Amino acid sequence: MHREAAFRDLILAWADRGGPVLARRFAEILRSGPGRDDLIEAGEDPVRAPSPLTGTPRTPEPPLRAALVMAAWTAARTGYRTEHPAEAQLQLALPAEPGAPWRLRTVSCTEPRDFRVVDAAFRGPGALARTGKATGPSSIGLHRGALYVATEEGWSASVS
Repeated sequence: MHREAAFRDLILAWADRGGPVLARRFAEILRSGPGRDDLIEAGEDPVRAPSPLTGTPRTPEPPLRAALVMAAWTAARTGYRTEHPAEAQLQLALPAEPGAPWRLRTVSCTEPRDFRVVDAAFRGPGALARTGKATGPSSIGLHRGALYVATEEGWSASVS
């Protein structure tokens, strides 16, 4: 039983770090095997999305505030005969629930359509604005446009 739990944790870690495309692929593979539906649960919230493979459904209220801790953008490039798409990565501090300590959440997307950040985005907690779904066209904004990142491909998220 301990071995099965460790393997499940490994699958969840891979899916969380692999982004929305890889998470959907893991879910497709696991759905094709008998007795594995308990591992699959799709989330739609780009910031608080549980892994699409977790068995525990969560319906928390989306956070209304966040604090930007880190913002990074990497240009598309080719290295060692491999093409790497552009990528945007954000680390946000978010309240887990009202009155609880805040947690860090890292979200990333490949081939961001827009990436805009100015120093005002780092001025502590502010109103968090999100549009779209975690697996498709969506955006994240903070401090009334001081941070704005939009993607067509969806978001990958992990809890820190």
